[in-house]
Amino acid sequence: MYIKPADGLIVRDPVTKQAIPAEGVEVGEFDLYWAARLRDGDVVRAEAPTQEQTAATASGQADESADAAAAQAKGKAK
Repeated sequence: MYIKPADGLIVRDPVTKQAIPAEGVEVGEFDLYWAARLRDGDVVRAEAPTQEQTAATASGQADESADAAAAQAKGKAK
């Protein structure tokens, strides 16, 4: 199942101890930890992003990274 944190909450993965992204994450359908978080209202079910959305997001992040790298290189050139 695909879940994301409820509005205004930061929810950590019990294994990695990292906060799950606001966009959501895929977890096991029968995972007791996530079932309890869902029942408690800490997370909500969400729609998994399509491949097109994922590609667009990755492309946008790549553009931002390239812009940041160019700005940094420009700053070093002075």
